[in-house]
Amino acid sequence: TPPLRIVKMSVADELEFNPFYRDLQTRFIATYEEIQQNCLHICIPTSSSLGGCAINKQFLDMHILRPSPILRDHYTTTMNGKELSWKISEGAFHLLQTNVAVKVPILSEEIAYNRLLKQYKIFVTQIPLDPQYKPIQESILQTSKLPRTHEEHKTYLKSLPNSEKAYQELDEATSAFLQRYVMVHKMEALVATAKKLESIARKANMSFVQCVRRESSGDRRMQESVWLSVQTYLMSSVYTTVFPALCSAHSEQDRLYEGRCRALRNKLVPEALGVPDDYHCPFPATIALLNSVDSFPSPLEKLYCIQDAMDAVTQDVRDHFTKILRYGDPQPLASDHLIALLATILVQCTLAHIPSTAYYLQYFYWPASDADRLGYVLVTFIAAMEHIRGPEVQSFLPPPQSQAPTKTLSASGHTVAPSERGGCVDGRSSSETTASEQPKIGPVTLSAKSVSKTSGSSDLGPFLSQLLENDTVTSQDFYRRKTSN
Repeated sequence: TPPLRIVKMSVADELEFNPFYRDLQTRFIATYEEIQQNCLHICIPTSSSLGGCAINKQFLDMHILRPSPILRDHYTTTMNGKELSWKISEGAFHLLQTNVAVKVPILSEEIAYNRLLKQYKIFVTQIPLDPQYKPIQESILQTSKLPRTHEEHKTYLKSLPNSEKAYQELDEATSAFLQRYVMVHKMEALVATAKKLESIARKANMSFVQCVRRESSGDRRMQESVWLSVQTYLMSSVYTTVFPALCSAHSEQDRLYEGRCRALRNKLVPEALGVPDDYHCPFPATIALLNSVDSFPSPLEKLYCIQDAMDAVTQDVRDHFTKILRYGDPQPLASDHLIALLATILVQCTLAHIPSTAYYLQYFYWPASDADRLGYVLVTFIAAMEHIRGPEVQSFLPPPQSQAPTKTLSASGHTVAPSERGGCVDGRSSSETTASEQPKIGPVTLSAKSVSKTSGSSDLGPFLSQLLENDTVTSQDFYRRKTSN
C-alpha cells in the first residue's frame, strides 16, 4: 500500500502524475511492498524525463537502491544482472567504477514509513539512474508547472494552442448560467446545480482537450491539468452565486457549529485527546492557513489550502522544537491522532461556515481520478469537523447552568414551565443540547488502518461516497517531506 503523503505541492504533483510511481503501486505492487518491508530505497525519475523509456522489470531494478552496510550515502542498483555503485554527493547521484562521469541530480528526498513505522527513502531525480539514458525533446506544455491559483488556471487555459474558441464557449456558458439559472436555497436543488455545473465543465473540457490533442496524447498529467483548470475557472466565476446559496441552506448548521467551537476553544486541547506529546504546542502557521480558506473561491484552491495547513502542522512542531532547544523531527502521526489534532486546531480558527464549506467541497469539486490525492485531505477535514460535533467531545462542553424552575403565563393564561416552552440553556438552544441531534455531513470514520463509511451515510457527496466505497484512501503508513534541494 502506498504511503499517505503530506508534502510540498511540487513533490506531490510529481508523484501523483508520475507514470513510473503509478506503475510501482499497481503493476509492481509486490516488489514495492518488498521494498517497504526491507527498508530499501527507491528512485523516481521525473515524469518529463521518462519519454521513450520502457517501464519494465529491468527499469525497476535500476531504481531500487540498496544501501551500503559500510559506507554512508553509497548505494547499489542492478542493470542487466550487473551491480552499479552510486554515491550521493553535492545533491546528486554519481556513478562509481566507470570511465564516463554520470551525474543524476536529486530534486527531493522523501522519508516514508512502512506499516511497522520503519523508515525508507524515496528520491525524486531529474533523470533516470541509467548510464545509457538519452533525453528526448519534450513539449513546453508537458514540462510546464501545474497551476494552483485561479489566475494561474486562467492563464494556463489561454496559453493552450488554438484554444480561443474553447475559451470563448466556456465564458459564454458561464455567463448563461449566471443570467438564466435560478438558485433555490435548498440542498436538493443545490445538488442539481452541482450536476449542471459539472456538465458545463465537462463539455468545455472536451473542447480544450481537442485543442491540445497532439500534445496531450497519452499524457495523463496534461489532460488532468486541463480538467482541473476548467473547473477551477468555472467555479471561481460562479462562486458569489453558489456559495451564498449553500450558506443559506445550511445556516442553522453553521450557527450551531460555530457556537460549539466557541464553547470548546480553550478546552479541547491535544493533551486531552491522547495526541502524542510532540504535538502539544501552538500551531500559528496552521491556524493562519485554515483561516485563509475563505479567501479562495474554487473548491480546488480551498483543498490546496487545507492540504498546506496539514503540511504546516509538522513545520509548527519543528519551530516549537527550535524554541525549546530540542533536536530532531516529531514522531509520525497516525490518522486517528491527526484527526483529533486537527479538531483541536479547528476550534481555534475563525474560519466561518465550515459545514457549508464541507458541502461545497463535496459537491462542487470533481476529481480528475478516483485516486485523487486531495480525497484524503477532504476526508480528513470532514472527519475533524465531525469529531468536534460528535459525542466524543461532549464532556469538554460547559455543563448546563442549573436554574430555579420558574413559571410564566402563556397567551391563554395558563402557567408554562421552562421545559415546555423551549428556549436556550447556557447559550445552547434545546436543539443543540445533544450531539446526536445535530445535523451531519455524513458520518465518516477514520482509523489508523483505513477510512470507511459508516452505515446511514447516504448524504455523503458522490465523490466522497465513491472514494470510501472503493477504499482508495488508506492510512497504514504516514509520509512527509524531509528535504528539498
